[in-house]
Amino acid sequence: MSAETRADTTVGAVVFEGVTVFGPDRLGAVSRSSVGRTWNAETRALVTEQTRSLYLENGFLEPGVSASAIPIFRA
Repeated sequence: MSAETRADTTVGAVVFEGVTVFGPDRLGAVSRSSVGRTWNAETRALVTEQTRSLYLENGFLEPGVSASAIPIFRA
């Protein structure tokens, strides 16, 4: 969790960048369990591991995955 991320931040969506192998339907299914959870080390590890598993289970090499919170700015 970065310094600008509040401790009570809740995951509202998961956004993937640089992904060309799987579409939103497959990635959405992988990340769905993290939506609604508090963003912390456990949630970050869950998203990371589920994404890695998707690739490995489908015969791809282990991907480099990093998960971070993106703050939403409200006016």
